[in-house]
Amino acid sequence: MLEISLLGHWLDSPSSRWPYLALLLTFILTGLVLLGRRTGWVRTAFLAVMVVMTVTGLAGTFYHLFFNFEGEVDWAFQATTEALEGTRPVLAPLAFTHIGLTGLLCLYRAK
Repeated sequence: MLEISLLGHWLDSPSSRWPYLALLLTFILTGLVLLGRRTGWVRTAFLAVMVVMTVTGLAGTFYHLFFNFEGEVDWAFQATTEALEGTRPVLAPLAFTHIGLTGLLCLYRAK
């Protein structure tokens, strides 16, 4: 969250603020889970936030990928690999997906 803030990597739209909210909730709920609070509402909230993190990451990945196509979406191998290496890194929002899926797996294992 600090990195995104320092880089100024957001737009002036409400949808651009979702990653901040998701990361803040993830930080708080992960702390509660790690401190041993595994009551019903904490587990449910943690599950919901991990799903939001996963969806946020996938949406950000597609947004970055389509932005890197620069207006013309071409799914040919060469064009797609160039779009993956474009000005907006596709792997950065995939980190959100990774956090969400890892949290879901940890919750599954903790039961």
